[in-house]
Amino acid sequence: KEWFADNGDIVHNLNHNLNSNSIVLDIGGYTGVWAAQMLEKYDCQIYIIEPVPEFYKKIKQRFLNSPKVSHKMMGVSADIQKKITINLKGDGTTCLHDLPGGTTSVSLSPIESILEEFDIEKVDLVQINIEGSEYTVLREWIRNGTIDRFKKLQIQFHQIEGIDCISERNYIQNKLSDLGYNKVFNYPFVWEAWER
Repeated sequence: KEWFADNGDIVHNLNHNLNSNSIVLDIGGYTGVWAAQMLEKYDCQIYIIEPVPEFYKKIKQRFLNSPKVSHKMMGVSADIQKKITINLKGDGTTCLHDLPGGTTSVSLSPIESILEEFDIEKVDLVQINIEGSEYTVLREWIRNGTIDRFKKLQIQFHQIEGIDCISERNYIQNKLSDLGYNKVFNYPFVWEAWER
């Protein structure tokens, strides 16, 4: 309620210190709505990662004539390249619990491999919306130092059955703070942003 009352989708999720030279990475791009808004506002270089074929198809179509947008049909894993089965439910699609919308097979890859393929060294803003997998991914980025490649993180933490999400989120927040990131805004288990 607080997020919608504050018009967070506009006031926070689109409000960044970016310009036409900035690099934005959208992990879990869904159908590309946020990326399109960012492109319109900042004319920045955007890279979209989306593993689900039916969502990726919409991204590909949406940005058919947008030279500043690159995209890859891939999900992000914490460790190795692999294929997994995920459960479909629109923007709530996840690999962590069963859903009524059917399943599909997707490919995952560590972010380091994806950044290398796109020839990206540093990212001005990364948005992470990966339906519960953010905990293992962010833990690994912190552990191996990949986190240093991101100036600003915009994260949607999810409450997932079987995961102590409060403790996991607290751990990641504390580590980000230790690494010099400052909290920009914070709506627990909705959206939050960290920057250094």
